[in-house]
Amino acid sequence: RGGEGPPGGGGGCDPALVSSPLEHLHRAVAAAVSLGPFEDGLVPPECPSPGPPCEAQGGAWDIAPLDPAAAAAILSPAAASLSAFPASDASFTLRPDGFGAATFAVSLRDSGALDGSQRDAAQALLTVEVLPVNDPPVFELLQSTVEVGEDSGPFAGRVLRGVAAAAAGTANLTEADQALWFEVSFGENLFAEGGHPAISAPGGVLTFTPAPDVSGSTVVRFALRDSGGTARGGVDRAE
Repeated sequence: RGGEGPPGGGGGCDPALVSSPLEHLHRAVAAAVSLGPFEDGLVPPECPSPGPPCEAQGGAWDIAPLDPAAAAAILSPAAASLSAFPASDASFTLRPDGFGAATFAVSLRDSGALDGSQRDAAQALLTVEVLPVNDPPVFELLQSTVEVGEDSGPFAGRVLRGVAAAAAGTANLTEADQALWFEVSFGENLFAEGGHPAISAPGGVLTFTPAPDVSGSTVVRFALRDSGGTARGGVDRAE
């Protein structure tokens, strides 16, 4: 294999930072990809045709996670793939609600040497980092109508349940540390001063005080908010 060196990809593989959607394709994660001198299909003047040391080989990528459990936590299936040589497009599918990082060992393998041997490039590392995204808060309405008598005084009653920063089963454990609160508005004001409707979080208890000698009906609207923010497409509000 006169003059041949191992295949290689100069510069290594840069980290890929992703969030959503689940299907991902990252173009050209390797640079300066080569199978070694005289073997990339490039014909220098001293090599007018294939033959020693002009072997015109093919190549293939090998990619495997260093920690399969870490890959399984963020990818489904727990694998990434690279497109056919000489391209180096990385593709993978994210696991719903998964976040974290996984590192893959990447090497380039040549084939077709006249002596039947193969050589692998030194491994480079490709890191896939999935950033957390805020899931919307959730609640369940227990009743849609509340009736009280005129001059009945302060009211307190549970109208919601399941008030939480995210639906059960989501993988983002940081959601449990978020603050929750309800934003409340209403139509016709039937309430005493200082007795406007409010809903506790996470208890879901509605409180208000009717104004004296007042009767009628009004619509109370509310939205549940959390402190997780909207970065990277997160949702911090539910109605």
